[in-house]
Amino acid sequence: MKRLRVLLVVLTVVMGGLVSRANAAICAAACEPGAPPDQAAVQGFGGWDPAVTVMLANHEWYMLLDAECRQGSGAEVGAYEFVLEGTSNESCEVGSGSGTIEGDGPHGDISGNLTFYKVAIHYYMTGTFWSGGHQHKLNLWVDVIPDSGQDQEACPYEDADVFGHGAIDNV
Repeated sequence: MKRLRVLLVVLTVVMGGLVSRANAAICAAACEPGAPPDQAAVQGFGGWDPAVTVMLANHEWYMLLDAECRQGSGAEVGAYEFVLEGTSNESCEVGSGSGTIEGDGPHGDISGNLTFYKVAIHYYMTGTFWSGGHQHKLNLWVDVIPDSGQDQEACPYEDADVFGHGAIDNV
């Protein structure tokens, strides 16, 4: 239990520093003030094989996300469709993983890589992707909400709705 508390404190400090850097991004996909979760700027669904449980284990995962970049200087503003997939070592409490980014955005096709860290249902993802002849940096903060067929329990889950926000910037 003490190790988990230390890990949570370390992740909170690390993630807090990363959040401040991402707030300066050119285009933020942030929730409108007071918007309900279904109005989030990043939303979609994901799946894990095998299901994520209380035991730390290896998984194959994917997330299909729609993002609407609404703020910024113009070049990155627009709609994005992300297909994220990869491998992870995670439980319902903590985890990390890596994968690929594919999809479509305002500049055309997207292709890149990402890594993530998680605490409980909160995933912080960072990566880079190429689109329209130049490289972009992506930061996502998303929560997974298990599908209703799983009795709305936070653990275990193999399918989940995903809601959150993010930032996209030119590299």
